[in-house]
Amino acid sequence: MLRPVKRQTLTAHVYDELLAAITSGKLPPGHKLVIDAVARELNVSITPVREAIARLLREGLLSEVPFAGVYVSSPSEDELRELFAIRGVLEGYAVRLAVDRLGEDDLAKVARELAVLEELVARGDVAAFRERNTRFHGLILARADGRALPELLAQLGRNTNRYMADALGLDQAYLAASQAEHRRLFQLLKERRGEEAEMLARHHAITFVDHLARVWRTAPGSRGAEAQYHNETSPP
Repeated sequence: MLRPVKRQTLTAHVYDELLAAITSGKLPPGHKLVIDAVARELNVSITPVREAIARLLREGLLSEVPFAGVYVSSPSEDELRELFAIRGVLEGYAVRLAVDRLGEDDLAKVARELAVLEELVARGDVAAFRERNTRFHGLILARADGRALPELLAQLGRNTNRYMADALGLDQAYLAASQAEHRRLFQLLKERRGEEAEMLARHHAITFVDHLARVWRTAPGSRGAEAQYHNETSPP
């Protein structure tokens, strides 16, 4: 017997669709969400859309502007630095936990991903680098275990990963710098040097946001969506 679709199931579906669109950049920072339009596109009522948007607002992926509407969040440089600093602290802590839990098979998998990243940097394949970069770090962080840590890392990832595609695409030189830190991190993991690995992981996050800030300053066109956001939400 078929069971009726529960409203919560629809809400989860709408949430997943919006989350994927935001984190992939299909809905860029500054994009205005129109509830009726989202409901029509997903062929659902407005109730699950409102509920999904409420969750994304709580998670910081959306921002609500009084009398103007709901927009994909577009943080200032200071806000983004804070997000990545927190991410660096958590990822550093996770790396330190993982150091003694990475077995030889785990290290072999990390080494294979490292080798793939080397090839991608040599080819300048930015899109593939971004995907494999996530896998490289994921293999390490997965060994950290814990209860609250995985969800905290996942939420921070949702709030920060969407800015990576834009920045990497604008400056391929960053790939080489990032890869140098990957090689150093792998060496520290092999030598079980947890404290140094933790500090490098923190530095890795800060290095990225420094790069992103340079991109925003030297290529203002890359933040056209944010400019649109401020224009639409500024009083006449």
